[in-house]
Amino acid sequence: SSEKKERLSVLELGAGCGVLGMGLAASKQFQRVVLTDATTEWTHKNLMRNMQHLVLNFGMKENVVEVYDLKWGDDRHHEVLIKSSDIDDPVFDWIVGSDILYDPSSHSALAKSIESLAGVSTQVLLAYPRRQKDEENFLSKLREGFDIEIVPLDIPSDKKHAVMHLSRETDI
Repeated sequence: SSEKKERLSVLELGAGCGVLGMGLAASKQFQRVVLTDATTEWTHKNLMRNMQHLVLNFGMKENVVEVYDLKWGDDRHHEVLIKSSDIDDPVFDWIVGSDILYDPSSHSALAKSIESLAGVSTQVLLAYPRRQKDEENFLSKLREGFDIEIVPLDIPSDKKHAVMHLSRETDI
């Protein structure tokens, strides 16, 4: 629907300093950009400062970017994010992440968060450097609920980076 197009929302997992999410916010293509990371005062403070920089120096609307704590796999954090939306449909149109697959011990919790926060129409994009076979273990946790496409990035000097595209299976 046209209302949905006007109100696109994106959730960034593992935002760190927020470069990806802030770039998406600065594009002015999204009504709502939600940056998440583990519960640390440093991360929260950095994200808020970077958001203020965009508002003051680039004319971004102040209420576009929101910052939330998200411990992957934590149902209480998932609930807070789902209830945080002031629009009728709390589902995010996009879930994104950059270089968040580096720790294989976090894959189960990350998969649970993606599963919990992605709606039927949510598109998930994860950019990552290929490290070992660890990504296959992560993918195995999501194969039942998502169609998965791996797109190698065409960087001449670097064949190790890819983008993972996840979408819900539509033939139910």
